[in-house]
Amino acid sequence: MKILFVEDNRFEVLRFKKIIELIRIKCDVSYAMHGGEAITLLQDEPLPDLIFLDLDMPELNGIQFLEIIKEYEHLQNIPTIIHSSHKGQQEISQCIKLGIAGFMVKTTDYEDAIINLEEILTKWSKRVA
Repeated sequence: MKILFVEDNRFEVLRFKKIIELIRIKCDVSYAMHGGEAITLLQDEPLPDLIFLDLDMPELNGIQFLEIIKEYEHLQNIPTIIHSSHKGQQEISQCIKLGIAGFMVKTTDYEDAIINLEEILTKWSKRVA
């Protein structure tokens, strides 16, 4: 499964990498520090099977990124999971309107982060296979 992880917080990137190493689901992960960098990565083939997207990022935030990819037919069907500490109803509603596939709240509890990510990847790896 190919994943694009879009996150500007280096700690979150390192934690994601570590969890991917721990779980038993084979993933090829690309990383982008903001939405603009992610858009550039999406210009190349092969496209990811799944995108994890933070909302608060410099240059191009998560909402702006979603708005842009929905304009491109070849990108609009890539499932996108919001990975954010935002719990605000307005942001979540906006993301749902833009067609997100799910929402994973960032947690400070490492064990919870492992469980949450493994559940999501197990679900999506079955759809990709």
